[in-house]
Amino acid sequence: MTGSKDTREGRKSFLCWAVALRLYGITQSEAIRSVWRRLVLRLEGGHMYSLTAGEIFRRFHGVNVGLYTIGPCERPPGNFAPGTTIGRYSSIYYTVRTIARDYPASANFPDGLFSDCALGEVKTDNIPGARWLIGNDVFVGHNAIILPSVEQIGDGAVIGAGSVVR
Repeated sequence: MTGSKDTREGRKSFLCWAVALRLYGITQSEAIRSVWRRLVLRLEGGHMYSLTAGEIFRRFHGVNVGLYTIGPCERPPGNFAPGTTIGRYSSIYYTVRTIARDYPASANFPDGLFSDCALGEVKTDNIPGARWLIGNDVFVGHNAIILPSVEQIGDGAVIGAGSVVR
């Protein structure tokens, strides 16, 4: 790998850090951002080692992903809410679903879908989103669902396929 530097931990390519990181920030198209993420992962040896992919998720999506973690950096970043921290050595299957918000029963609308600011139904969005703290060495299986009432998933936790964590 030309221009790639093995740091004490992880890999950082000058091309990725200097160029791709800057272009990712000014690009608004998700399709182009996806290409940049794939390029970064290829140049830096994959999602487990890439320091630039972790920086992209931290800086532009508000999600901190620890080194040697499999899963979150492989998929589009919208699966975890901003403020989420994922520890090291974790394995999170790409089909994991997270629900970041829970609409209270006192809301005017029976379904959260119809009380969205983007739809113009309400002026402000005052329902807080979930901010998860996922520990080190955590496994989350295929089609698991993490609900907004969860605040923390501890170190070494194993969440089986199809589980609902509340």
